[in-house]
Amino acid sequence: MSNSIKMSQRAKLIVDRCHDDGQRLCKSFRIKTTGDAEVMYVLEPSGKRVGPKGAQEAIDTGLLKALDDGLFGALTAQTWIA
Repeated sequence: MSNSIKMSQRAKLIVDRCHDDGQRLCKSFRIKTTGDAEVMYVLEPSGKRVGPKGAQEAIDTGLLKALDDGLFGALTAQTWIA
């Protein structure tokens, strides 16, 4: 599915896991000891953490569909599926 769009191997792996294994890409936040928030992405239900650059690239390709679970729909989504 993700072979026709040019993307990094990292992003392709995320899209493939969502498509082939039924995983969801979930956006999460972690507060550092400095008080700054760190954006994290996790595949659910496996719980595997993925890097923010690869996750954002996978989202930007349009191969992952937002579940519109954000406050303002797809623009603020926190969960994506293939």
